[in-house]
Amino acid sequence: RNTEVADQSSGGGLSTLFNKPSYQHNCYYTPVGGYRTLLDTRGVPDIAAPMSNYVMYFNGSLVAVSGTSAATPTLAGMVARFVGLLGRRVGNLNTLFYQHHEAFFDLTTGDDLAVLSEGYQVTRDWDPVVGLGSPDASYIYQLLNNSSGINVKDEFGIWQTVANAYVKTSATHWQPVKDAWIKVDSNTWKQVY
Repeated sequence: RNTEVADQSSGGGLSTLFNKPSYQHNCYYTPVGGYRTLLDTRGVPDIAAPMSNYVMYFNGSLVAVSGTSAATPTLAGMVARFVGLLGRRVGNLNTLFYQHHEAFFDLTTGDDLAVLSEGYQVTRDWDPVVGLGSPDASYIYQLLNNSSGINVKDEFGIWQTVANAYVKTSATHWQPVKDAWIKVDSNTWKQVY
């Protein structure tokens, strides 16, 4: 899988509407011909999935489909299968995904110049062409199956399972918190290791 190259028709980039979420606190982007820059707004995509050569049954025939409309349901189906196997909800996975880059096949070659006149370069870890990369389903399932985090509300009011905690120490730096206690409800505190 190390020879995968990003598809130049990939879309992605930096939001002009949404703030950077906490799970992207340590993400960078590199414009084609530019310099590595700390992300200061919401970057998309979070992940990529294979988008070509899906076969579906449509109007009595098998047809090949490609694109986001094929890749997104593939990932949704994968997560739905995990929920069924685990017998529990998994919540918003973004925080978990960004804490475990190793759960993705990281693409490091390519750009999206075919779509954008001023595109972005594919780089190690997150980038605005393929996000964290394409999911390793087996690894993600094991990660979810072995998770023993606690549930806390994120900045959007969505409950998340958190295995690692960070505290913001400056405008651009986050520090891991070890052996901290987080209040789960009015009577319960849980230790984060």
